[in-house]
Amino acid sequence: MAAMVTTVVMASLTSVATAGPKDTTDTGPIKCLTPWIMLYGEDAHQTIPGHIDSDSADWDLVQPDRDLAQPDRDLAHSDRDLAHADRIPPHIRRKIEEIHRHEIRDAEVYLSPSGRFRLLFQRDGFHAVPADDASGTGIPDYIERAAEYADYSWQRQVDEIGFVDPVGATPLTIEFRNIGTRTYGYTVRDGETTRIVVHNTFLNFPPNDDPEGNQLGALKVTIAHELKHSIQFATNRWQGDAGTIHWVEMDATMMENIVYPQVNDYYNYIGGTSGIFGNPGRSTPVAYSHVTWSLFFAEHMGMSYWVDAWEQVRRDPQIPMIRAMRRAVGSNPEMETARFRELIVRNHLWHATSGARTVDGYGFAESAAYPDAAIALIPPPVPEPYMDTGQLPTLSAAYRMLYPGMGQIGQIFVTATHDHDNLGIGVLAYRRDGTAMEWIPASASDGSATDGSGVTRGYSPFSVADVDSFLLVVANADRNSPVSYQLDVLIESIPDVVVLEQNYPNPFSEAAGNPGTTITFSMPEREYVRLSVYDVTGRKVALLMDGEEDPGRYSVPFDAKGLASGVYIYRLQAGSVRKTGKMTFLR
Repeated sequence: MAAMVTTVVMASLTSVATAGPKDTTDTGPIKCLTPWIMLYGEDAHQTIPGHIDSDSADWDLVQPDRDLAQPDRDLAHSDRDLAHADRIPPHIRRKIEEIHRHEIRDAEVYLSPSGRFRLLFQRDGFHAVPADDASGTGIPDYIERAAEYADYSWQRQVDEIGFVDPVGATPLTIEFRNIGTRTYGYTVRDGETTRIVVHNTFLNFPPNDDPEGNQLGALKVTIAHELKHSIQFATNRWQGDAGTIHWVEMDATMMENIVYPQVNDYYNYIGGTSGIFGNPGRSTPVAYSHVTWSLFFAEHMGMSYWVDAWEQVRRDPQIPMIRAMRRAVGSNPEMETARFRELIVRNHLWHATSGARTVDGYGFAESAAYPDAAIALIPPPVPEPYMDTGQLPTLSAAYRMLYPGMGQIGQIFVTATHDHDNLGIGVLAYRRDGTAMEWIPASASDGSATDGSGVTRGYSPFSVADVDSFLLVVANADRNSPVSYQLDVLIESIPDVVVLEQNYPNPFSEAAGNPGTTITFSMPEREYVRLSVYDVTGRKVALLMDGEEDPGRYSVPFDAKGLASGVYIYRLQAGSVRKTGKMTFLR
């Protein structure tokens, strides 16, 4: 039985030409035509560029990069300021005019099986879709598949993951148009909702890994991508920082992989110096090429994290995107800062352990398929001390790989001084047995201390004698300010007796925003270790360690939140050795 089809008349800007597809550009494929369409005659807040070809002109040539000194700058507003006739390159203007000359006039309408999507297409002329009808329903296979992909994209993004419904009871319109050489699609405002435009054939587009071929792979991810733009509009009307082009494109490109992980079209964007792998020192966000920065949170935290972050945006459309993300990880400002800093460091550790440096069981699910990261290699032996100074732009990082030499033994002691407490340090040790160990000394979770003066310090939980190399990441988790830092790395030998050090800081104060301290000890042999904390009456208030431990130096956190001010005793038992120390807590 043939499917029901309706014919609808679409308004045309000019008369409809009868000629077939024609590329009027004189400089090759245009990387992103949509921003120029936006400047040509539509409100800057009504068009969000969709999925585009990474092999065309560099993104920065058609979309101004974010001003790093003004991280909250709304790129849509800055684009609108450029909307003058002499600012649009002639070949792009001719391409736009060609598209407008070929507006859809008489289109057929096909409803997706769920009824949530209204697909508008033509069988003949400039915007004709492929005519194949293997199913014999009277509807082109291309349209039936597109409807299937749209319904599945909705199921994943709205029904399963939990993003907002972008339209309610009204079907969302998807138009199929010849929108130029290798321009995938875009989304425009349509009254109080949106309308999606998707390429009509996807012939001769960049390759992807879809088992059904490049054409259907491109169709799948473009529909998933553009549906996320519609969801964004329903969330915050593309307002504020979260509505700027770089953030919305990173988000929508991420959804391509969440909905259709087998396609991997985003591989076309993450290489070179525009991506984090090739240029970790470039500030995030960057449309398309920094998609893996967003994917880290999806893989490490789960998609519920992004639902929570966008809920923050829905409640306050003007909230900076990073602030929304921080609120999604912490219940108070102190927790937000510490936890988000740790996540940014781990994000870059995942990026640095890509390609040939992939470690089984660590990092991105598709890490082995990603590019090798740009890492400064420090030849063996590790300089003692190894010193590094630099400045990192907002939301960026630097990667170093160090190689211990023969005879170097002991643990790594890292000290970093920096402008503000949003600098974090991460280490990944590549062990000789083929495994790896992550260590983030900037995180309160492992007992190292980040004090209010901008000093981060800590001892590694591993000995350099057991590793082939260790990766060192320095990351700026601040969205507003660059950070200057000085880093010192020492290799300190393990003492031949058990040593219990004075806790740091001491005293420590909840009123000063630092209810925690660190207790450090060393031992030369594997022992059963118990580390406890008592009040002055002898009542045990915390058991911090209780089990077999390898020889080495340990930094153990103690959080006194909820305890009374006063003197506390910490007691270490390592085998037959017992040692104690005193510390002072001030509320």
